[in-house]
This record gives sequence, C-alpha cells and structure tokens, in this order.
Amino acid sequence: MRVENRRKSRLRWSVSPTVSLPLLCVLLFVGGQVRAEDDVARLEARIEALEEQIRTLRDELEKIRQAGRDRSVAPELEKPPAAAAEVGERGAALRSGDGSLVVRLRGYFQADSRVYLTEDSFAGNDSFLMRRVRPVLELTAFRDFEFRVMPDFGGSSASLFDAYFNWRIAPVLQVRAGKMKSPTALERLQSATALGFVERGLPTHLLPNRDVGVQIHGGFGRRLDYTVGLFNGTRDGGSSVTDGDDGKDLAVRVFAHPFRDRDDSPVKGLGIGIATTYGRHEGTPRGYATTGQQDFFRFRTGVVNDGLIRRVSPQGYFYSGPAGVLWEWAQSSQELRLGGSRLTVRSRAWQILGSYMITGEDASFGAVRPHRNLGRGDGGWGALEVVARVGRLTVDESAFPILADPEAYAFQANGLGLGLNWYPNQFVKYTLDLGRTAFDNVPGGARKRPENTLFSRVQFAF
Repeated sequence: MRVENRRKSRLRWSVSPTVSLPLLCVLLFVGGQVRAEDDVARLEARIEALEEQIRTLRDELEKIRQAGRDRSVAPELEKPPAAAAEVGERGAALRSGDGSLVVRLRGYFQADSRVYLTEDSFAGNDSFLMRRVRPVLELTAFRDFEFRVMPDFGGSSASLFDAYFNWRIAPVLQVRAGKMKSPTALERLQSATALGFVERGLPTHLLPNRDVGVQIHGGFGRRLDYTVGLFNGTRDGGSSVTDGDDGKDLAVRVFAHPFRDRDDSPVKGLGIGIATTYGRHEGTPRGYATTGQQDFFRFRTGVVNDGLIRRVSPQGYFYSGPAGVLWEWAQSSQELRLGGSRLTVRSRAWQILGSYMITGEDASFGAVRPHRNLGRGDGGWGALEVVARVGRLTVDESAFPILADPEAYAFQANGLGLGLNWYPNQFVKYTLDLGRTAFDNVPGGARKRPENTLFSRVQFAF
C-alpha cells in the first residue's frame, strides 16, 4: 500500500509540472499583452497632449514675431496721439491727443460812430467809441463739461460779462452756473454780432441783461427748449455785479419751434415763446433809455425798490428765405417807495423788426453767411441786408409827479429805425442805421424834441 501511494504521489508530481508550465506561460503572455496595450494607450494620450502644447507655443511665438514685425514697420503706432491745432469758422482750437480736452479761442471787435442830428437835452455827444472788445475762451472736457469766460475791454473800463460752467448731462437736461445772460429778452439772447441794428430795441431796457446764478435748461428734440433759473436779481435792463439784498429772481423761459422738423412747411422758420421773472428786491431802480442810448426817463433821487419785481415777455420770430421778422413785448412791474409814498409802477415796451437779404441769402436769428465773399477766390461782394423796426416804451403815468419829474423826463418813447448791413464775408460786417425817437409827455410836462441819430459800426468776429 505504501508503495502504491508513493507511486501515485510521484505520478501527481510528474504530471503537474507538465500541465502547469504551459498554462503559466499562457497566462503571463496574455497579461503582458494587456499591460502593453494599456501602456501604449497612455503613451499615445501623452503624445497628443504634448503635440497640442507644441501647437499652442508655436501660435504664441508667431504672434510675438508678428508684433515685432509691426513695430519695425510702423513704430509710430505705439506712440500716444499728438495734440492737434486747428483754425476754422468757430475760432482757433487746440485738442488734446485723446480728444478729452478742447480749448477754443474766439472773439469779436466792434468800433462805432455816433452822430446825434438833433440838439436836445436828451442828445449825447457825437463820438467814436470802442463799443465791444471781447475775447472768448471756451474749454470742453470729455465733451459734456464746458467752461466759458468772456471779458469786455470796450468802454472806459474792463468788465467780466460771461463766466460760467455748463454740464451736458443729457440733451433734455443741462446745468449751468456762474454769470450769464438772463434767459428773458429775445433780442438780448441774440448774439451782439448778429444784431440787425447797432443797438438793441426798446424792450431790452425793461428786461435783465446778465446775472449771477444757476439754471437748468435743455430741449425736447428740436421743437421745444426750456430754461429755469435762480439768480441774484438785477434792475431793469441792468447786469448783476454784486448782490444787493437777500432777494432772488426766479426766471423761466419756454421757446418752441413747432414746425422746424417739417421741411415742406411754409412756417418752418417760426419760433414763439414766453419768458418771466419774479422776485423781491430792495435798491435803486434804473431809468430807461432810447435806442440812441440816452435816458429819457429817470426816477427821483430817493426812490427805491421795496417789494415785488415781476416781468413777462411774449416773444417770437419768423424767417423764410431772405425775409425775416422778430417781435417782442415786455412788461416790468415794480413796487417802489419814496419816503412814506408807495406805488406800483408798470412799464411796457414792444418792437417789431423786419429784415430782408437783398443778395438772396437765407435770413436767420444767427449770423449771415454770404454766398460769394469779397476777397480772393469767390470774386463776389458779400451779402447786403436792409432792416427796419418800430417800437415803443411807456412808463406808467402814475409815476408822475411823485416818483419822477415831468419837467425833466417823458413817460413814453416812440422809436423808428432804418438800417443797412453789408457782410463782405462771414467775419466782417459794416452797419449804418438811422434812428428817430419821439417823446410823449404827461399833461403839463415840458415838451421834448425828437431824437435823431446816425450810427455806424465796423465789426470783426471769429
């Protein structure tokens, strides 16, 4: 039995190695193949990743090389843009390289001749004078922030006429602060370089000139403009230099061009509006002058403002082709006191001014542009314009005799004017006008002879 068991054991031993070795080899071969395939897959993935990195690096290198070639061809592109200077119809301007700041210099010069054809107590001296010498400096920062300063060196002393800051928040809303024209009188708002006559008409003597304050203004499209402002307040026809009391003026103006956007409308050039001021003030009221710039009415010494000053002015114009007309009505109501006497004095004025371009240019509220300039190039004689106006200023008769002397002054002035304007080019203007002002006196007052004037002007504006 032991011998048999030993044989069986030897048999198992001799058979097992024979069967196991091939099987083991097969298993090792299959396992090696699996591991090899995994390694190949990993290597292929790694190679693809490396190839992608190489492509990316090549693209970056090409960009760097291209930038180098661009610098060698156009090195000026790397330099910041330079500032630019220009001279045009709106004056001389200097712009920063990025356009964020624009400095503009403009101005105008007016030299006048005044001849009074009637010798009267109202008449002034025949003279030559520098009526206006005004350089204008304008700065614009980032398009929406503006600053303007305009001194005047005409007359016997220099004075500051405009100095204000304006912020264009939106077309419908702008904020302006400083010294500026009061938004009231239509002809006052017209540039002095675009006036039909040498001097403005009678309504401007009742309405404020320039004042210090703040206003909001803007436009709803091209058809409606508005202004609402709060100002120190000034006398009729005067300009504010210092604030004489605690009172302030509220000024409101609305002006519309109802048909401006209708190209086929015959009344496209119509503009109508109304302006008003309201405030309480103290101080000395101002007298009223003729279009010849001579006072025909003054209050007695000691008369002072003592309460409300209210003004209202309906106004408008119409321009069509070479013809135009401007009209304006104004009323000033003042509460006045002299000693123990208190009176409310209402003064009224109106004017109608017509113009016609003989040479066919379009008439407008702004500057005239000749079709053919006098001088080199165009071979023309410029533009020729004829103007005429009629107006009246009336002081409340209740002012006499308590607040005003009927022997010295009239209560009403009636003005007529006829003028001729020659524009050799858009920068130069010559004006010649005849004026006549007749006076009405209160019953029993001294009679005054009419004032007759011959005014002329040479103007250069850019």
